[in-house]
Amino acid sequence: MKRHSGSEPTSRDAQGSLSRLGKPGSASENSSNLAGLWAIHQLAELARKRWPRRREAIARAFASSEKALGQDGLLWYYAECFEWYSQGLDILDVDQATDHISLSYENSLGLLTEQSANKRTTQGAFYTPETLVDHLVERTVVDGGFEKMPRICDPACGTGNFLVLAGSALGESRRAWQSLYGTDIDLAAVLICRWRIWIASGCDPEVWKHVCKNICVGDSLGGPPPALTGAALREWQRQSPTPPSNGHTWAKTKELQRGGKWRGFDVILGNPPFLSQLSASTTHDAARQAWLKYRFGGLVGAYTDAAALFLALAVEHLAPGGKLGLVLPSSVLATRDCAAVRRFVAEETRIRSVWVNPARAFYGVNVLTCALVAERIAEKGGEGKRPQRIQTYVNQGAAKGEVLKISATEMREMPTWGVFTRGLSGLPQIVVKRVRTLGDLAQATAYFRDQYYGLKGHISEGDTWDDENRAPLITSGLIDLGRIHWETRATRVLKEEWTRPVVDVKSLSEDAGMRKWVEQRRVPKVLLPTQTRVLEPWVDEAGVALPCVPVITVVPRSRAADELWLIGAVLASPVVSAIARIEAAGAALSAEAIKLSAKQCLGLPQPKEATWAEVAARFREVCGDGAKQETLQQFGEVAIRAYDLPAGVGKRIMEWWLPKAMQSRFGAERGQTAAQSGRVEAPKGALSRA
Repeated sequence: MKRHSGSEPTSRDAQGSLSRLGKPGSASENSSNLAGLWAIHQLAELARKRWPRRREAIARAFASSEKALGQDGLLWYYAECFEWYSQGLDILDVDQATDHISLSYENSLGLLTEQSANKRTTQGAFYTPETLVDHLVERTVVDGGFEKMPRICDPACGTGNFLVLAGSALGESRRAWQSLYGTDIDLAAVLICRWRIWIASGCDPEVWKHVCKNICVGDSLGGPPPALTGAALREWQRQSPTPPSNGHTWAKTKELQRGGKWRGFDVILGNPPFLSQLSASTTHDAARQAWLKYRFGGLVGAYTDAAALFLALAVEHLAPGGKLGLVLPSSVLATRDCAAVRRFVAEETRIRSVWVNPARAFYGVNVLTCALVAERIAEKGGEGKRPQRIQTYVNQGAAKGEVLKISATEMREMPTWGVFTRGLSGLPQIVVKRVRTLGDLAQATAYFRDQYYGLKGHISEGDTWDDENRAPLITSGLIDLGRIHWETRATRVLKEEWTRPVVDVKSLSEDAGMRKWVEQRRVPKVLLPTQTRVLEPWVDEAGVALPCVPVITVVPRSRAADELWLIGAVLASPVVSAIARIEAAGAALSAEAIKLSAKQCLGLPQPKEATWAEVAARFREVCGDGAKQETLQQFGEVAIRAYDLPAGVGKRIMEWWLPKAMQSRFGAERGQTAAQSGRVEAPKGALSRA
């Protein structure tokens, strides 16, 4: 790159500008962010009139924004672009300069100020890795086979990563840049997105006109369904609760209509906000939840992630034959409150590919992600039971995985879409007829926050299990396969660490609701922890312990003691663990972990009745103090045979399950018994078979 000359700023000019800028500071406010970005935005109008050369336009952008930059750390990074550019260093060209601005803003949301970090979390604004953007643009735009210039939309566009790459993939023509649409609730991100597209177009003034119209500030979830028009739309709006003040709709855009009806987009791409409704910082308020329920109807459950609603929105806005490619939290594949959205997607589209990753794709985000590519069905009918080929991609580099063959009917009826993650575990396809399930024998319950916070003030350190008025409290972290670690492993409850936590049953029972909970839980039962690599049930035969949320309690319907071991054997079975790993994939915090709901537990299949008693007897041996690793292996072999699986399938399940089960049960060298391993089952006075 040559050094700039003529009327363009010099290196000395750049240094002078930088010397008057504030450096990043944790106490800075966000208001000057928008002021500075608005100044850069205004420059576009000036640039197309006065400075036709792109390099000069870039330099002038930063120079004219100097007063607005103020003390905000975010724009310090923008000024660095100006310094590099004016010095003529060979590390940036025009496109790199705009990309740097985008990246700087994305990074600043989490790194510069406390206010920005909070904003990033509450908006779910975590921007997409380049490899994933490339993958989705390739699958939807490049492989789209469009005869005409496609209309492309990102309903949560951020700084424009998807849109800029999509425009480039279409050939970087004027028509390509004019065919891009996007919206975002973040004004600063929208301004950067507009600017990046305009710069990528070569500062084309005609593109700028479309960019200002097509890239908008607003809430994509805040508008009406695009298919509603005329009197139907007016009636829908009359009955609706108060919509978001920044609600946005594309339905009135003329080029997206044909004969007054919604024409739709040919491609919808993006990485919508991840807003889990289980987190206080990202949950919807009551007014927002009421609006979403009215807008999306039965697709909205109590804990439906906003990302799932963006998926439904994308399907609604696609033209027949149009393609979508969205990055989503993996929980969308598995959780109960996203089931209605999954059925809707299965009814309206053909799933073409799914990308899954065992690692976290976004820096600073404790969420596992996937990416879905689908095509809107042009004419319904004929799908039914005919298998569809669905290509899976795995890991950060999006390497090709197995091709699944699943019919539209199966997609609609599946309780989860965890099958798409099977390639991460190495498990085979498992076909088990569920003639009888665990629900025929037992009831399962997983209590929630009321019971957890109801324990406050009633927990203390204890030294015995046999006190009628003091019940040992068992958390998920204290349970391993067939054993517990009360007294030998520390655990945290209500922000305090405990070694021998007991609950004062007498004082707790003064609360009627908690008294009922204690009565229901202090019975013979099987406790099942969550977030484990295989299912790890523990049998509380004496019925003395109290489970701590989110431990699942499974109680036999007949209350017969021998049925406890039948239930425990089913839950401990390698086959059931493998089924749970596939079906619940995406619901846990780790790609390897299993997080079942109580309802999912009851849907697990029973083994053959003729062999069940033998499996239960073997499991009882596994839970004994004298159990060896060979005991566990023998249980696994018997349990697998009880499900009549092909030999090859059973072998692969055993190879997957046994190392994890060994570590959970023993955590010891081969040949040691449970007692010799030093991992005490329970203190004196505990259950005889802990």
